[in-house]
Amino acid sequence: MRDAVQRGQALSSLLDTVIERDFYFVRNSKIRPHVLREILVSLVVLQGEPLSVSQLARRFRLSAPSMKAILQTFEDLFLVRNHGRALYFEDLGVAEILREEFGGRVPVRDVEALLFSELKAIRAYTSDERVKLSDYRSRGGSTVPFILQSKSVGVVAIAVDEGDELTEKSLKGLYSFKRTSPSARLLHVHGGSRASIHHDRVLSVPVGWVV
Repeated sequence: MRDAVQRGQALSSLLDTVIERDFYFVRNSKIRPHVLREILVSLVVLQGEPLSVSQLARRFRLSAPSMKAILQTFEDLFLVRNHGRALYFEDLGVAEILREEFGGRVPVRDVEALLFSELKAIRAYTSDERVKLSDYRSRGGSTVPFILQSKSVGVVAIAVDEGDELTEKSLKGLYSFKRTSPSARLLHVHGGSRASIHHDRVLSVPVGWVV
């Protein structure tokens, strides 16, 4: 599967099977496959963002309960995974195929999605202790996408930027969380190539160091 064309064809075929056959095995629904695919494309755009089920339902002229059932079925079929109020795709290749169908001009959070996939795997394969993965959203709008918590590691707040710079938004989120959990360590993961330390408090590393 190292050939990009063959890999794309295989992933597209897999997606067709899930949407046109497996979805209806799991849930009795009259919604057409092409609508399901369009919903998935929309979810690629919304990946990592707080998801409003009601807004998404209105976009496709569906009821909120129907959209909620569709999203739950997507999760049951291992297409997406909920994380707090947001969701991420289970398979980054499938997300890429859907993005190409949108025209490729989608500001997808590649680094954030990759990191979520890795953190989820760490939690799944760490059998000797309980690893908790959550997010942080303050009433004032500050956010940290990933809060990793375990007995051996403690609490680690992880901000993510697609570029190599620690943005003001990420720094604000980390410091906001630090006030609620003073012992937490602050980590910034980015899509660049250099590591650095900000204000002697935030360790900034490339995503390749983590995955």
